[in-house]
Amino acid sequence: MIAPIEIVPGRIYRLGGSVKLNNNVSWVPAHVRGYQPQNCYLVVESDRATLIDTGIAAHKHIITEQLLQVLPKGIPLTVFLTRSEYDCIGSLAEIQKHVRVERLLAGGSVNPFDAFDAVIELEGTWDNRIQLGRNPVGGASTLETSDQLETITPALRLLVTFWVYDKVSKTFFSSDLFGHTVTANEDDSVIIDAGQADTTTPTGVREHMESKFHWLPYSVPDGVPARDLRKLFAEREIENIAPSHGLVLRGKEVVQRHFDHVITLLDNPWGTAA
Repeated sequence: MIAPIEIVPGRIYRLGGSVKLNNNVSWVPAHVRGYQPQNCYLVVESDRATLIDTGIAAHKHIITEQLLQVLPKGIPLTVFLTRSEYDCIGSLAEIQKHVRVERLLAGGSVNPFDAFDAVIELEGTWDNRIQLGRNPVGGASTLETSDQLETITPALRLLVTFWVYDKVSKTFFSSDLFGHTVTANEDDSVIIDAGQADTTTPTGVREHMESKFHWLPYSVPDGVPARDLRKLFAEREIENIAPSHGLVLRGKEVVQRHFDHVITLLDNPWGTAA
């Protein structure tokens, strides 16, 4: 059994497993080998808990067991989906079998092209599904179920996507951004801390970003994604970055280093990495 990982003591827990890479994950460059963590996160408050995404279906039993270990008994669970894609909703039906989901927060709408139609077991929960409004790009609003969690509408996206910022732990839940890291071995740490080896390079970041955001090199060079990200980091103190795939970036030094990598690419998405 893979144990849940405490990212911020008593507050943030990482749930999930890792996937072996062999040109089998669309958002990872075809030549990259090793393992990539696939993540979702439980945020525990004094009287409630919020699960940010539910992970991939391949890890549904792992994630459900991990959640049962760290979810305090007797407090309501809210599920927040940052995107309507299978890597975010894959374990939702399995979780619902074992844990009462009080509320489901999601963007988008239920339609034949929306991944939510896969979660047919949740008929009883649909009444408590809250469709999140779209803020202007860069806009933010406090989560209805928690005044400590803030939702942000990013510019760097194709589908409806929300980022989340936890004001208490200063953690930025970046969904599919900052997912440019992998591990050499399956049992390697899923966290990069200050002072630890970090093999991330500008070239590697570019390759990962172009795999996930394949349209980036062809986008209009208007600078909006870079300005959006700079504004987010300027207005908030961010000590941890928790992506839906890749390693957790913990500590200001690590966060700044990876922010610099990403912002350099967004400033010049059609150029060549250093």
